[in-house]
Amino acid sequence: MTDIQVHVDDSTYKKFESEIIRQNVLFEDAFTDAMNRWLSKNDLEKEKAINNNAYKRMERELKKKHFGKYAVIVQGKLTGVCDSLKEAWKIAKTGVARHYLILKVGDENKMARIRGSAMKIK
Repeated sequence: MTDIQVHVDDSTYKKFESEIIRQNVLFEDAFTDAMNRWLSKNDLEKEKAINNNAYKRMERELKKKHFGKYAVIVQGKLTGVCDSLKEAWKIAKTGVARHYLILKVGDENKMARIRGSAMKIK
């Protein structure tokens, strides 16, 4: 275990402390959980960026070969191309990644980001 000393504004600390008391947990456990959640959020943002960048790299070829179909991108790789959104969801749900990108090729307004991100399907 590492001992640390941090400076936190009073308002934030009081809210954190009152929540620790309410949930009846140790400060160390709550602080460790908060750090892990923050780190996990950063990991999710990295996965999101990897998938978005992968789409940008393959956009031209996808539009040429699969226009109007649903593409599934997981961990920076194209894992499926489907005729329906329902099929695409099935492919996306089989993985363990926290972020998936499903989009209708040629219609970027129909895009879904799964597990931890917003979803926009019209």
